[in-house]
Amino acid sequence: MLAELGLTVARQIPLSAIPHIMSGAYKVFPGVIRDGGGRIVMHLAGTGTVSALAGLVPGLGVISDLVQNVQLWKLAKDVEQVQSTVETVLSISAAGASMSGLGMVTSIAGFAYMSRRMDQIDKKLDVLTRDVKEIRELIESSQRSKLHFAINNLRHAEQATDEKSRSDLLIQSKREFNILTNQYKQQWSRCRTPREIEAIDDLYTLAMIGHATVCSNLGMMSEAALDLRSNYMDWVRQARMHARAVLFDNRAEQILSAEYLDLLPARKLTELLDFVHDSNRGIDWIDDLRVEAAKTYSPLELLPVIRAQLGSMGSKSSLPLRVETAQTLLSRASVLEATTAHFDFLNEKKISSSAFQQQLEAERSQSGADMICVYAEDVKPALALPPAGDSDVD
Repeated sequence: MLAELGLTVARQIPLSAIPHIMSGAYKVFPGVIRDGGGRIVMHLAGTGTVSALAGLVPGLGVISDLVQNVQLWKLAKDVEQVQSTVETVLSISAAGASMSGLGMVTSIAGFAYMSRRMDQIDKKLDVLTRDVKEIRELIESSQRSKLHFAINNLRHAEQATDEKSRSDLLIQSKREFNILTNQYKQQWSRCRTPREIEAIDDLYTLAMIGHATVCSNLGMMSEAALDLRSNYMDWVRQARMHARAVLFDNRAEQILSAEYLDLLPARKLTELLDFVHDSNRGIDWIDDLRVEAAKTYSPLELLPVIRAQLGSMGSKSSLPLRVETAQTLLSRASVLEATTAHFDFLNEKKISSSAFQQQLEAERSQSGADMICVYAEDVKPALALPPAGDSDVD
């Protein structure tokens, strides 16, 4: 089926893609690689661990074949650096998937994913609600039961042998996921503390993904893609507002103090600033913050003012939680953005989420690899899997 969709299955990332990954022309997300226009050019399917992803990088002997590639050698000093750089990019993607709590895009397909994610959320919420009364009041309602109901219907639908019964069960799930997405959206906008934001967001994003998944598995690929993109845009606008308020209290210059260097080094700080402002300014933010801080205070006056401002946000001891919340939102935004592109891809190929994931897993299992790379026809083939039973290729 994947070949009929114009896709090639390989044990390693095509050599032709390596320069694009190193230059940043291809962006690596948890489970997918996208080009500059946001189009998915590769799916990375499997366990998603750092070691498994590293196995997708061609070996040194193979990479050495790119010695004549002038573009590549402008980006690296030697073959080892090429391999190390690509492995680093993939490991950062794995770390983002882990921090987001959403996992790999290619694992989002049906009951197995939804059930596993719900179990994780239940355990986390049970811990939170022991200590925070406000969170307990937010989530101890019929909504949580309805979420379990919608997920259980996915299981029944996957087990149903009668097509009408399967369709009826999925339609019921679709209705509940859609209602819950809108309810959680309203609740999430009212959250103020990091723990509240975290608790409702887990439920909100699960309902959002569940709705897209059910639509896709009902054959409504276009609706799945359009609705998820709309829901994601609503989510990311509010996520940026939460991150800005929770971490920066709308005054980013307040955390320039050296005492917060370990917790918020410049790279992390600028990534979060780009996220909350929907920009791509990078290190230029530091100059802006220095100018902003100097408008009112001299260098000797700045440190106590920073401390006072941090006091208005909460104690210094609360800053790690605030940073963690902002970083989780940033990582989750990356996964959800890639997920919207994935459902666009499924709509383009006219294949359901569950059918595509099943094909990926079948190919991965047959290959005997922890991870496989599936790429489109216009990515030049390299290191394609041999026919079944051929053991001459690593």
